[in-house]
Amino acid sequence: MSNSERRERGRRIAEQWGGGPRSEPTITEKASPEFWDMTLEHVWCDVWGRPGLGLREREMITIASIISLGNPGGGLKAHLRNAANVGVKREEILEIIMHVAHYAGWPAATDALNQYYEVFKPK
Repeated sequence: MSNSERRERGRRIAEQWGGGPRSEPTITEKASPEFWDMTLEHVWCDVWGRPGLGLREREMITIASIISLGNPGGGLKAHLRNAANVGVKREEILEIIMHVAHYAGWPAATDALNQYYEVFKPK
């Protein structure tokens, strides 16, 4: 598969995860179109597009992985917002946070819970 084909396949997967085509470029794309192309080709096509797991399962693994890093700026909010697009329920996200707390530590889980609240708080 050529890079342009990988990029297009990656874009389709990213759009499915994100709930449809974007109306504007991402911040990453604005900062570096070349880096964004690599993201589409590698992260979305080569990693998220692999056989064996669906997007739903990959999203749950990604959420758990980001929480375990204990990095509040690690992209968790985007994954929380878009999880429903691939079939992950809010209740499942809460269970992921509670489960990961015992392995990654309470501070990481508390931060994740705070981000969860910011994303899903009643309007």
